[in-house]
Amino acid sequence: ESISGCLPFQKRIREKIKELDAKNESCKKIKLPIDGNAIMTEFNLKPTKLLGTLILQVKNAVIENPKLTKEEAFRVVENYLKRVV
Repeated sequence: ESISGCLPFQKRIREKIKELDAKNESCKKIKLPIDGNAIMTEFNLKPTKLLGTLILQVKNAVIENPKLTKEEAFRVVENYLKRVV
């Protein structure tokens, strides 16, 4: 195979990397309806690894539903805690 045959493939890979980088940047900018402090207060938790997991659960829920309310976010946390604790 000639090297020129690889160029379209490399271009597609570079484009895909740019696309994923853009998605990653937009995920970093997501505004959550609740933060770690609100979660710790509401559920009487300490800042642990679990808190990071709970924030990630809320972030994933916001990605699925950008209009997620504060109450719905607390429900996401509560449901997750019921499954793991």
